[in-house]
Amino acid sequence: MKLVIINDEHNPECEILFVKAAKKRKIPLEITNSKIRMENVSPVKKEKGLLVYRIATNASEELLETILLAKGATSLREPKQLLGKEGNELFMMRKGKLRMNLILEKGGVVIPKTIFSNADDEKSMKVIVKKLGLPLLIKTLGSSKGKGVILIDSFFGLRSSAEALLEKNIPFFYQEFVKEAAGSHIRAIVLDGKLICAYRKWVSKKSDFRSNSSGGLSTNKLVKLNPATEKMAIEATRASGLALGGVDLIKLGKNTYSVAEVNFPFNFARSEELGKFDVAGKIIDYLVKKAQQKS
Repeated sequence: MKLVIINDEHNPECEILFVKAAKKRKIPLEITNSKIRMENVSPVKKEKGLLVYRIATNASEELLETILLAKGATSLREPKQLLGKEGNELFMMRKGKLRMNLILEKGGVVIPKTIFSNADDEKSMKVIVKKLGLPLLIKTLGSSKGKGVILIDSFFGLRSSAEALLEKNIPFFYQEFVKEAAGSHIRAIVLDGKLICAYRKWVSKKSDFRSNSSGGLSTNKLVKLNPATEKMAIEATRASGLALGGVDLIKLGKNTYSVAEVNFPFNFARSEELGKFDVAGKIIDYLVKKAQQKS
């Protein structure tokens, strides 16, 4: 067997962990991307014993993963999830926060109140405020690490922000602002229907309301989830059709949480720093087991 890591300098710390884990398991490793590995799409030549994990998030590397899957490689995803009619729908649904919310809600997972609307008239804005309250959040699609999340604390700010985004053709949606969750969330890492670990991430509320903001340093600490919250994280990953998920949980009240989003791929290096959980190694073991079951 051979492990192929698809990456384009994204989250290099995860790449380093895969190198260590593969070496420990004596599995040959190739780190590549769409610029290095030039694949023939037709005719499709099957490759046996190829294990694939994609760290990169851009479209070109997603396409490379798809091609390798079509050639028989083993990934955390199934070929039908990327290539088939139904699978293509699932694949596209995962590409944005709003689509992810729709999947989770369909799967019965508790999520913050969310409204999608392109209206910017006064009557519609009043309905949104009535349903979500103030302050509320505007989330633009396609953003990550807290970028594109706008905190709105007035009706006038809501309308002017919506008008500005619509003017620039930037898609977005509205979501309730959970005061208890400001500056903090829990990241739960789930693999193959089991919780690997969970840690709380927070920043000073005086510096930012976004705990996953790329600006500034955050504090991280391992936490133990209660059974209900652990089950929620596992069900959210399953509902998303993922074998591996970085589930972001936000607090609604005392010991109660909702799912903000399920991430894949995601940066799991923090868990290694906090508790030596060997997430990379567990991913490799899962891929090996899955490949053996296929053969």
